[in-house]
Amino acid sequence: MKRIIFSLLVILSFLAFNPMLNAATAADKAKTGAACSHSDTCKSCQKSCEDALKYCLSKGGKHAEKAHIDALKDCIAMCKVSADLGSRNSSLLPKIREACAEACKKCAASCEALNDPKLKDCVTACNECEKSCTSSTGASCCTDGKDSKKAK
Repeated sequence: MKRIIFSLLVILSFLAFNPMLNAATAADKAKTGAACSHSDTCKSCQKSCEDALKYCLSKGGKHAEKAHIDALKDCIAMCKVSADLGSRNSSLLPKIREACAEACKKCAASCEALNDPKLKDCVTACNECEKSCTSSTGASCCTDGKDSKKAK
């Protein structure tokens, strides 16, 4: 019994203090952190666009024109699908990120054109999400809290 306990302690000590394992774990955490950061950016953009959509529909006029509302809805949908496909490590993720970046760019331009201070958050969120989508190299999002692997 003492031998078993001693063996387990030796193994656990080796695992806990092995610098190679610690470096690999740190690298995995860094990759996951970047993926989660992208996912958080997508979620934040989606929320800002949803808030802007409600505001614009209630305001009416130019704010409720079809082209603007469609830009907001497209951005909301693309941010949602980007986070979803990322969480499932879909092979379609790189293509979705391209489309998401385009939707964010159009939405930011549409909101900015209205020159309404209440849409500033939406413009900022869309610009950040566009940048995140174009700078991400296919690392998937981890919206469900699980570690994700790189998209193939």
